[in-house]
Amino acid sequence: MPKFSLKSVYLAQCEIRQNPDFTQQGPVRYNLQISSFYRLVRSEGKSLCVFSEFDLTAGVSPSPLTFKCLFLSGYYRDEVSDWIDLKDHVALAHVFPYLREFVSNMTSRMMFPVLMIPPMDVNQMLSAYNERVSALKNAEESRPTEMEATKRELP
Repeated sequence: MPKFSLKSVYLAQCEIRQNPDFTQQGPVRYNLQISSFYRLVRSEGKSLCVFSEFDLTAGVSPSPLTFKCLFLSGYYRDEVSDWIDLKDHVALAHVFPYLREFVSNMTSRMMFPVLMIPPMDVNQMLSAYNERVSALKNAEESRPTEMEATKRELP
């Protein structure tokens, strides 16, 4: 079995903003979700970049803050590969400790209680993400094109 190594995990992008209109009393609600996840094979198959984007307040309304972040994980191996042996849930599990630390560090600097994300089932998170992506694709495919919609409106 070919071996690979995790060479780096970077916070590539983040958007964190407090909502000045948020006035809710009591515990602050969060809903951590994967908002995008994709892989890019590079260097003729010897390296792999995995992009994992998260939204801490997905679907929470009213939301106390916007908290989105994108992590880039870099993998390398000596042999050329299509990288199918590195499963998505494993790559996600590699970045998850970095996400947990980043969230707790940043929320400790805000007016909210420090959020300590508990260990989570990354398989379940990835399945939920894949279901949302599939539902969006199905909805787009069933939506009529602009031309079809225009034809229906014409007498």
